[in-house]
Amino acid sequence: MSDKQPIFSVVDLETTGTKRTENRIIQFGCALIEKNKIVNTIAQDINPQQAIPRAITDLTGIDGQQVADAPTFAEIGPALHGMLMDTIFVAHNVNFDFPFLNQAFQDIGLAPLEIKAIDTVELAQILLPTAVSYKLQDLAALLSIQHDNPHHADSDALVTAKLFLALKKRLEMLPTLTLQHLSRLSDLLSRDTGTFIQDLAVKVPKQPLPDYLHRNHGLVLRYKPQIQAQPIHQLQKYPKSPQAKKRILQPALTYRSAQAKMMNLVYENLGQTSSQPLLIEAATGSGKTLGYLLPSYYRATKEHKIVISTATTLLQNQLLDQTLPLLEQLLDAKIPVALVKSNQHYLNLEVYYQSLQMPSLNRPTRILQMRLLVWLTMTKTGDLSELQLTNYENSYLQRVSHHEHVRQSAFGMDEFVRHNERQVAQASIILTNHSYLLKHTNDGTFGTAPSLILDEAEDFSHFARRINGHTSQFEALQELCRHFEHRRDDLLTAAKDIYPASAQITRGFSQLTEITQAIDQLQTVFFESYIQNNISKSKRSEAIHEIIDLTNLDLATYVFPKMTLIEKWLQKVDVNFLQAINQLANMATHFDRQTQILFNQIYSLLNQLESISTQFSQFSEQFLKQENVGVILKMHQYGDLNSLDLNIDILDTGPIASRVFDKFQHVILTGATLTFKHRFDYFMAHLNLNKAEVQTFKLPSPFDYAKQSRLITVANAPDVRVTTPEYFADYISGVIDQIAQTNPGQILVLFNSLEMIKLVYYALKDSASGHQKEVLAQGITGSNEKILKRFSLSQQAILLGSNSFLTGVDLPGEQLRLLILTRLPFESPSQPEVRLRYNWLEAQGKRPFKSEALPKAAFKLKQGFGRLIRNETDQGVMLVLDTRLTNTSYGRQILQTLPKQVENQSLPLNEAMRIIENFLKK
Repeated sequence: MSDKQPIFSVVDLETTGTKRTENRIIQFGCALIEKNKIVNTIAQDINPQQAIPRAITDLTGIDGQQVADAPTFAEIGPALHGMLMDTIFVAHNVNFDFPFLNQAFQDIGLAPLEIKAIDTVELAQILLPTAVSYKLQDLAALLSIQHDNPHHADSDALVTAKLFLALKKRLEMLPTLTLQHLSRLSDLLSRDTGTFIQDLAVKVPKQPLPDYLHRNHGLVLRYKPQIQAQPIHQLQKYPKSPQAKKRILQPALTYRSAQAKMMNLVYENLGQTSSQPLLIEAATGSGKTLGYLLPSYYRATKEHKIVISTATTLLQNQLLDQTLPLLEQLLDAKIPVALVKSNQHYLNLEVYYQSLQMPSLNRPTRILQMRLLVWLTMTKTGDLSELQLTNYENSYLQRVSHHEHVRQSAFGMDEFVRHNERQVAQASIILTNHSYLLKHTNDGTFGTAPSLILDEAEDFSHFARRINGHTSQFEALQELCRHFEHRRDDLLTAAKDIYPASAQITRGFSQLTEITQAIDQLQTVFFESYIQNNISKSKRSEAIHEIIDLTNLDLATYVFPKMTLIEKWLQKVDVNFLQAINQLANMATHFDRQTQILFNQIYSLLNQLESISTQFSQFSEQFLKQENVGVILKMHQYGDLNSLDLNIDILDTGPIASRVFDKFQHVILTGATLTFKHRFDYFMAHLNLNKAEVQTFKLPSPFDYAKQSRLITVANAPDVRVTTPEYFADYISGVIDQIAQTNPGQILVLFNSLEMIKLVYYALKDSASGHQKEVLAQGITGSNEKILKRFSLSQQAILLGSNSFLTGVDLPGEQLRLLILTRLPFESPSQPEVRLRYNWLEAQGKRPFKSEALPKAAFKLKQGFGRLIRNETDQGVMLVLDTRLTNTSYGRQILQTLPKQVENQSLPLNEAMRIIENFLKK
């Protein structure tokens, strides 16, 4: 780009479809920018001379009547061509608008524009690294840019122009070193987006770093806050009386007597030398978080740490960003608090910096590298979850995150995991999650004689089972060994003149061979022992999931030696390859681009190997002990030995919970769903808690459920026990379609089956509501994280998801007012993990349905109902399409778990729709 001040033409097109050779432009919008100012805007309807599809009209509001009298593109194209000829083209997703417009020019006999083109999507991804979404309207909301008419070319072009100016300014304000890195890495960006960054990097004058930034080893980083060793102000006497609490809480918060009683119970429990476990069921909105945090502030010290563990990052972030700052303000005191997660949540600065010196394989990786560069000038934690990504399984991201063992780093204490360790050591209150707690109870992270507050305690058993249950990783290991084998010749060629490295590489491949041979032998043993003659011919075309009895196999002869051998070689092969590749990488200047790309690939494979090796070691340990576990053999298809894996499932989480709780001086467990039929028995049984040795308390909800909510069962819904899946899918999609057309806003629909989601999605997307609303479906339109993110940002969406969305989801206010439950949330007894536990319960003389299936379903329905009403102003309806809720005795038992104010109405569909429409309109 020349020194002359360029004119940027920011363009947006509305079209009849996405195929530029078949579809046509129906609206052209443009904003011209000169000297960092918008100097002109253009808006023009265009007659496409073809029908405008209904879906396009629903999206844009543009129909055939609006453009009937508009000029054709042939009439206005020459003028547009001349206007754009000497400009730099800018668009939000330039690889759509620019080629589409050029095709339109060619269709009327004009030459395609050969001008520079910039993409604001990629610029936004790099310069706004923590944005939740990069859709234009979402970025406009983030930057407070007024967007009057989304999906109208004139409004979209103007908003894109303002976005471009904001991004350009952010780029110019970056530290010089960061901007230089971005310039060097921008070679793979779309069209001339990289050239734009490179040009700006040359023109922007060097500036000193602001006080909050510093340079370390070639990266610009934000200074990390240093934790205070002691509170800023020593707290006064604990406010035990109602009057004392009111002086602290009011007028900012409402005083609640039940919450005050919970505070006193927690305070007294934490002060005793030896105390009984305290169980507190606290309904949604009851204030349980403040109920345990305020007394914790008065009890926690550096010597007596209080560990607060939650199931979801949602609650962790709420504690850190909202509740703790509010409490510090109320108490006029600051106490040292640290958040601790597993190492893989944090960026490894040394590995990341090394990756910047290597060539990138693709554009998405390049954009992620550049995004991280900008993020490092912003983040104080290095927690990768701040990036709001929908896929953290990305191989590059796994490579540049920390692993279990933290090695020495040139970045010293700037490494985020090191800084976090120091924060935890100084903290009085430690925030963590159930997964981390289960893995690290014994390693001294939490200090000596700490206390434990387990929030969302109803999910602890699930995490205990998941963390302690493991997969053999046979299939993954075999696949990884094959990937290494494909690189054998290239690696040996790269190392041919460096004997120590080539010798280590040769040893590494020999060890990989030993591993694959041992796995082959194990897979053969399990296939011949449990599958070959035990599966009927009619089931051999299906995936196999068999519970196996290990007492039928001579493990000491055929299994244990091979597993020990695999574990031994896994430890050695990682060291051999890593040392060899590091030797070669240190001489990278002597190698060509292809060899450097090879090193990139090997580093990625080694990261995967380390991760799988750790998982295999955990599996092997559990398998060798054979304590409190069941084993499930899985095979994708009969006879495909390479797809055979073993899954270990924990039968009883009680002993695991006991081992964790024994490490703490005090144990307090709280959650919204700890009781079934108003008793704690089911919850206590799962955690080995003796009813006679615990203290219990129930904190009621402040919500007026009778006014704020409705629970309706459709009385004339088909019987789910006898209805075919196809008929029920048609029924569900018809119900959703009817309700969606009469009720604006968001609808969450939950299913027991992913196959049913698929049937309903394809039936719904072609319906009237499917054109009016955005339809999101688990397993079809994106990952759980992605579709939930889209749903939370939308205003007119339908989300079809599994019952996993009953928990850990926070959609307050207008984000969710209608929840449709297609079936009662019972686990499928055909699932091998469920069948395994039911068998174990029957062996103990218990009835699985009564002791396990029913309480679990009741908890899930109660949690789902809790998604609707999150504060005193929320309103919501749960519509149940399963008549078993009212027509069976167990359905009525499930209803008993809901707040007493909730009345279940059993109504025919037409009456239910009338009630829903009138209630939500209010």
